[in-house]
Amino acid sequence: MATMLWAMASAFLGDRDTAVAACGEYLADAEARGGAWAHSWALWDLGLTELRHGDPVRAAALFRDCLRHQHDIDDRWGPVWGLERLAWTIAAAGHHGHAAELLGAAHRLRRTTGVALTGLRPFHDAHAEADRLVRRALGEQAYATAFEREARTEEVIDLACVAP
Repeated sequence: MATMLWAMASAFLGDRDTAVAACGEYLADAEARGGAWAHSWALWDLGLTELRHGDPVRAAALFRDCLRHQHDIDDRWGPVWGLERLAWTIAAAGHHGHAAELLGAAHRLRRTTGVALTGLRPFHDAHAEADRLVRRALGEQAYATAFEREARTEEVIDLACVAP
């Protein structure tokens, strides 16, 4: 858990080399111990590192892989974070309609699970930035329509795992 938090903090607050090293250590440890949950979060940390310091296309692929792993192990809490990060990535890539759908799905999952971004400043700020970007690009009506699209959790994971 400490290595996961080190990798996450490095992605948000550190440089690319430190973040990649922390993620590599976390992934290696998860694989060596056969920890499916830790493996999914190592992919998430790698995705965050790529989003913040590298290649958004690679970040999207890592977040999708993370979501598939979390779905496979019936993780109900993890996909909230994966959908949110994938929405940021998709928004940064200019796929605003898809990003609005993912932001809406993540919002509904947060309400269901009780996960809150407000106490975690880097997450809150990145969410607000992505939300502003998508609203500006789509306009309020198109944003609201995409954001409110309802889907079951399985459908949301399928939606998230399809590249725009």
